[in-house]
Amino acid sequence: MAELQAIGPDNQKWREPLRTGARVCLGRAPRSGWRVPWDNRISREHAILQFDGSHLNVRRLQSARNKIYVGDESQTEFAIGFGEEFRIGETAFRLVGYEPDLDDDRTADPEQRATFDLDELTAVRFGNADQRLETLSRLPEVITGCADDTDFAERVVRLLLEAVNTAQAVAAVKWSEPDAAKPATMRWETRNDDTGTSFRPSRRLMVEAMNRAETVAHVWMERDEEDSDAPSGANFTYSGDMDWAFCVPITGEACQGWCLYVSGQMLPPVASLEDLRGDMRFVQLVAQFIGAIGRVLQLEKQRAGMARFFSPVVVESLKSEMRSVNFADRPGEHSSASRILVPREGPITVLFCDLRGFSRTSEGAEENLRQLMARVSEALGVMTTGIMRHDGVVADFIGDAALGFWGWPDSVADGPLRACRAALEILKGFHEGANEAHSPLAGFRIGIGIAHGKAIAGRIGTREQAKVDVFGPVVNVGSRLEGMTKQFRAKVLVDETTAEFVRDKLAPSEGRLRTIAHVRPAGMSHAVTATELLPPHGALGCGVTDDCIATYERALADFTEGRWSDALDTLDGLPAEDRVKHFLMVHIAQHDYEPPEHWDGIVPLLQK
Repeated sequence: MAELQAIGPDNQKWREPLRTGARVCLGRAPRSGWRVPWDNRISREHAILQFDGSHLNVRRLQSARNKIYVGDESQTEFAIGFGEEFRIGETAFRLVGYEPDLDDDRTADPEQRATFDLDELTAVRFGNADQRLETLSRLPEVITGCADDTDFAERVVRLLLEAVNTAQAVAAVKWSEPDAAKPATMRWETRNDDTGTSFRPSRRLMVEAMNRAETVAHVWMERDEEDSDAPSGANFTYSGDMDWAFCVPITGEACQGWCLYVSGQMLPPVASLEDLRGDMRFVQLVAQFIGAIGRVLQLEKQRAGMARFFSPVVVESLKSEMRSVNFADRPGEHSSASRILVPREGPITVLFCDLRGFSRTSEGAEENLRQLMARVSEALGVMTTGIMRHDGVVADFIGDAALGFWGWPDSVADGPLRACRAALEILKGFHEGANEAHSPLAGFRIGIGIAHGKAIAGRIGTREQAKVDVFGPVVNVGSRLEGMTKQFRAKVLVDETTAEFVRDKLAPSEGRLRTIAHVRPAGMSHAVTATELLPPHGALGCGVTDDCIATYERALADFTEGRWSDALDTLDGLPAEDRVKHFLMVHIAQHDYEPPEHWDGIVPLLQK
């Protein structure tokens, strides 16, 4: 750990933690950064500081009035190492490295030890109510403004040291594991420098408090060997002049491993362990506030993350479930937070959308992969927007394809209709982008497959890695339909269940349907009726009229019944730009214009 210490002419002091790579403005009153208000020879914004892990790099700003000195030499841009310093005006700034040490507790036991549960401390009265209420009112602002764990610990210990008058030292500590040799994060503050040089928190006390999930207090007394009435035991004084300490764990899923450590001396008004109960109650209250605020922030982060993949309606549904989450839950498979995303079985509509033309475009983009990635991101954004605007969930991105679904976390009665409307909106987005000059979507086309059926949706995966996903045969059907769009030269294909549901509910001004063929996809035992979803005639460049739809479906009926000659005559009447007709025409030609023996009207597909 590293920090910058400032020392003014009248012993004014502060110290600030340094984070590798972070840039900080130093000045008398910077807009953001570190303030040195006591020295009028320091400009409002005087220098930019950046720590690289071993040295502090300093650059004097052109607006700074006075020079920066390293030793006796004026410097404009320089670097100092640990133990070195620079000076502006009458203030010295020193780079200090430190590693807070823990007492290993190998030689001593506390003369007094006590544990306190929440109910027991709640009954305790404490003084300085006005000051402590003011401290609690500042907690939300302190916590929400933290940049990272170190910043959080730094702010909390300063607040506690200010509020707990009996404390000589305060630490905020985070353990990755209770039995770890050293904490992952530890920041501490003391009332004077002499205390700081010898402050060594008790590791055993912290581990005991966290394992018990209760406040634990220890009192150590220095034994005078010449005093025969002194308590028996080893001759020791912990943490320099510290006689007592208590540790309060911060409980809650969002603050796992955190604890607050407070230590001081047996001086008035502290004469016994009982005298500390008011301070313990206050620190316990601070820990409860931190746990609650941390949980709120965690939920907000989850909500923000979900908003990237879930529609506002789905997010609101999940938020309502989150309100019932128990703040005291431990993280894990059976916690309330995990149950929010529990997989559920039910009717699900899936939509697969794949980008066409990507492979050809990528072949010539090896020298500009970032530009290609930006174009693909734009395309995926159009897909995501279409899904989410119609209250769907974006389950996954598979290269240049997206998977969305409807029916989770709440079941929906009109999932197929929503999916079809989402598909038409995606088509519109790509059509408009392709017609714009210099659009990132230029040259891209899409294929969409939609299917409806029973599936499991929710948090799916292993203990180590999981995601919101959907599982079941319907997923395979949707994927196969998306792949068939290439063979049929169609943009959107839906399965029979979706088509039956949507046919009477989708207004002609929104979209239209026509049955394309009855096929048996490669590797599947059952047949699928593929139906094309079309925009209105004339919209999005669609030249297929209602008459074309009726003509094609008459041809399909003849084809299915084995009247292939009649089917060909009917298909010949369709315009050349209606390329879907070629699927049936090619199949008829490949079989020498006669249905094979035992023809059942189903076309077997030989490739996925």
